[in-house]
Amino acid sequence: MNYGLYLSASGVLTNSHRQDVIANNLANASTVGFKRDLAAFTQRLPEAQRPGADFTSSNQLLDRLGGGVFVAPTQLDARDGSYTQSGNPLDLAIKGEGFFAVQASDSAGQPATRLTRDGQFTLNHDGQLITTVGGHPVLDRHGRTITLNHAVPVTVDESGQVKQAGSVVAELKLVNARSDKALRHLGHGLYTASDATMNSDAQAPGRVLQHWLEASNVDSVKEMVAMIEATRAVTNNATMIRYHDSIMERAVNVLGRVA
Repeated sequence: MNYGLYLSASGVLTNSHRQDVIANNLANASTVGFKRDLAAFTQRLPEAQRPGADFTSSNQLLDRLGGGVFVAPTQLDARDGSYTQSGNPLDLAIKGEGFFAVQASDSAGQPATRLTRDGQFTLNHDGQLITTVGGHPVLDRHGRTITLNHAVPVTVDESGQVKQAGSVVAELKLVNARSDKALRHLGHGLYTASDATMNSDAQAPGRVLQHWLEASNVDSVKEMVAMIEATRAVTNNATMIRYHDSIMERAVNVLGRVA
């Protein structure tokens, strides 16, 4: 086995994955409430240290070999983006921890609660508070949809209480998922988390800001630098693969002729 060839191949594959993650971040640099993904990797352990390894045909030299990397589950950077003030009373942002809860559909088409930081809300013809992107109904603290009167001004305080004519109409559900490692992108500004997080009755400690929107937390300059680094890593590992291929060719065609 040409061990160096496998190491270089793992470098190409993992850095190609890193390029894909960075490209998606850059594509969403202007998306409201978008949280950038972080490409994660794990070190390849020596064979003797791998759990459940079968040593019935082990080799003492190969068992000690390590190195190379594998792709680990992508992580989410939940840090706040910058905030921009707007003139729309239904534009909401969360300062600090928390996600808005909305009603969407799972892979089987069944109703499911999803999370979002995109606070660009509007009212449909029935007065239901929905997301501008996708038209998903926004949920209150009890998991119910929120219906408002088109003709009455809306105010939302920092705790998420929605008021019309001085009366509390609903209280927005703020899900605390910042430390949830299961938090992941679903596309279209939606996220999902573990069942324990999604079903928790505890409100997140973040503050709701009316007339504000949260921008993406993607730094385009840093992402472009990371993309250049990943591209160079792919190129360098591909070059090493060609070197290994050349060495194996010489071993077969030159050294193989020695009697």
